[in-house]
Order: sequence, then C-alpha cells, then structure tokens
Amino acid sequence: MTTQLAPHHPAVSPGLWTLAWRRLRADRVAMAALAVVCLFLLSVLLAATGLVAADWEDEVAVNYAPPTFVGPDPALAALAQPQRPVPPNAFDPLAGDIARLQAQLARQGHAAHAAKRTTLPFGADKWGHDVIRKTIKGGQTSIVVGLVAAFVAVALGTLFGALSGFYGGRVDDLF
Repeated sequence: MTTQLAPHHPAVSPGLWTLAWRRLRADRVAMAALAVVCLFLLSVLLAATGLVAADWEDEVAVNYAPPTFVGPDPALAALAQPQRPVPPNAFDPLAGDIARLQAQLARQGHAAHAAKRTTLPFGADKWGHDVIRKTIKGGQTSIVVGLVAAFVAVALGTLFGALSGFYGGRVDDLF
C-alpha cells in the first residue's frame, strides 16, 4: 500500500510593487510624508480648477497679519491695525475728496475696498496676501515645472537612446 502525496505547488511570490507597498506602509514617517504629498497634489488639483486659491493675489489682510487658528485675538488685532495719529489729509490734500468719493460709492453699493482681516490661519505677508494661498500657488507652479522637466527628460532620453541603439558606432559614442 503506497500513499499518494499531494502534488506540491510552490507558493506564488508577491510582486515587486506589492513588496514595495508593504515596506512603505510599515514606515510611519514615509506614510506621513506620502499624506503631505497627497495633500499638496489635491490642493494643486483644486487650485487648477479654480476652487481653491483663485484669488491668491488679493490683499485680504493687513500687512504682516499674525497667524492664529482660534480667531482674532484683541491684543494682536490692536497691534496689527495701522496707527494713524495724524489725519491722512494733513499730508495728502486729496484725502478728503477720496474719502467722500469712497463714501458715495459705498452708499451706491460699490465698496472700494473690503475690510481687511487682522488675523489669518497661516498669517499674511508684507502686502497682506494670505500665506496659505500663496503656498498653494507656489506648489502648483513647482509641480507643473517638475512634471514638464520629467517629461522632457523622458522624451530626450528616449530619442537619444533610440538613435544610439539604431546607428551605434560613433553616434553611440557621441551620446
């Protein structure tokens, strides 16, 4: 009486990308960095559609508005407000006329300037631009430049590699 052994099937090895993904998931710092990169990519995609940071050039706050996440602090707001001990028309003879025109425009529903905020979640630069909106716009520009550079490098590398492989000899030595 002989016993039949079941045929031995070797285990299928996971692929290279599966192993790389497992290794990446095991690293907490790498996963945090991946989350930040995904957040930037999402904000760049939203900015490209105009949903986020479309008005990144607008002056929405006072100069150097401090960053705060809990709302305006009265002490910081008082420091952020420009101090005007001298009335503007003391130096500018047209200041009174400009103020009257702005008041007239406001009565007609055409406000000349929106009220500027004294604090923003990430602060403002010296021109009153929101820092997070400028960061999103800078990220958008950086990612576009990086992708264009990568595509140009792939195109040139493919062209030069094809020429070197086809002609060989001196052309291959040149490249």
